[in-house]
Amino acid sequence: METTTLLHDDEAEKYVIGGLMNNPELYWSVVDRIKPQLFSNPKLSRTLKVILSVLKEGQQADVVSVSSYMMSHPDACNPEPWELAEVSSCYIDSAFQQHFSILESMYTRRRYSELGFKLMQFGTNPTVSLEDLQKDITSVLDEGAEKKKGVKSLKEANNELRERVNDNYQGTSNTMIPTGIKVIDDKGGLQTGDFDVIAAESSIGKTTLLTCWMENAAKAGIPCMMFSMEMQGYQISARIVSSKAKISSGIIQYKKLSDWQMNELAQALKQTDDLPIYFDDESTISFESIVASIRLNVKRLGIKFVGIDYLQVLSSTGNNSNQEQFLGSVARRLKNLAKELHICIVALSQLSRNINDPKPNLNRVRASGQIVDAADDVCLIWRPSVYGKGYDDYVEVPTSNTAELLFDKSRNKGTFTCIVAFDKETTSFTNYAGVARKAGEIHVESGKKDTQQEDNPFPREEIQQGMLPF
Repeated sequence: METTTLLHDDEAEKYVIGGLMNNPELYWSVVDRIKPQLFSNPKLSRTLKVILSVLKEGQQADVVSVSSYMMSHPDACNPEPWELAEVSSCYIDSAFQQHFSILESMYTRRRYSELGFKLMQFGTNPTVSLEDLQKDITSVLDEGAEKKKGVKSLKEANNELRERVNDNYQGTSNTMIPTGIKVIDDKGGLQTGDFDVIAAESSIGKTTLLTCWMENAAKAGIPCMMFSMEMQGYQISARIVSSKAKISSGIIQYKKLSDWQMNELAQALKQTDDLPIYFDDESTISFESIVASIRLNVKRLGIKFVGIDYLQVLSSTGNNSNQEQFLGSVARRLKNLAKELHICIVALSQLSRNINDPKPNLNRVRASGQIVDAADDVCLIWRPSVYGKGYDDYVEVPTSNTAELLFDKSRNKGTFTCIVAFDKETTSFTNYAGVARKAGEIHVESGKKDTQQEDNPFPREEIQQGMLPF
């Protein structure tokens, strides 16, 4: 009786399964460690197998979908509906990791107990194979040891760098996500593994800029997904087609269109139908649901670019009385998620208002300085015409129908600014066709010395043949 109590924990097993069915994100926190063998209860072990099957099919593994799967896949170990409902009611998010650690500990004890029994058999039964016993010992020791993932040598990191440089040189990089804004794309565009932030005051164009970036990424064949806490998918769709149809998205959604407008809209819709942009309106109920959806759709749809609109209105299934701490945690988790899944995540953020000096800066990112700390890039949108002001640096640029993008933090590209065109009617950002040089900047039209060849230490023949020195 004492040994049985030592080798399994009924309560921990129920709470882990209950947690998995109530909070999808919990599965992803233990995805590389959870397995049916952790559960001594055969019905709970079977329930985990069903949860894994449901997730593999691209569904949320809640009690309804798990129960439905069991009904269509009879098994002697399937729990009764009332048993499944009882287990589903057993969960405490904050205690999940503690209960899971108990399961791992109990499983390790059972494995060592089995190994001890085999060792005793080896000493008394000549038919027990030494080779089999050694395999069992190695297996148990490997399971018990903590394996560190992602550890690499400098040589391995150098090889990754070589591959990346070669891909950039050949124009075959799979880490860059184009934005459609030439100045940004010339500096490397968006990058997989990065968490970026677009920040501005209300109604300045945060969602519009994100949508424009997403549309241009999708045109390059990059699957994108948008999570909006304020708009539904069709409303964002209206913004995407607005610039093509040359009709305000408000008119498209809320007014009766004329015949020519209907025709223009039909053509715009046809042009964008096949763009790989996806929306998940149902998962915006909580940050945990968004994370679970991202993980699921990276695997199911190959998503590479995720947009979140916007940080300050995110909620959680947990108890978060401190908004600043919550947003700091969200930012760090989004950065880790982007790095883990090799995707780019761009989140929108509000700026606090400053009537005396409305030009945006990093200190005004609302509710949490930790957002800026976690971000790889922070792009601020400045439209001085809204405030009756002009550009500080681009004195020759008209403020009407233009905007300045200020990358006041850029971890890998260096800080910079650029002028873009802004169409208020269709709320779209595009490349600025005029000259946008900063005040005092020397611009040489001709006679510029080309030092590219002189600065190149490698023979032209080698580069032409694709024979890079590394």
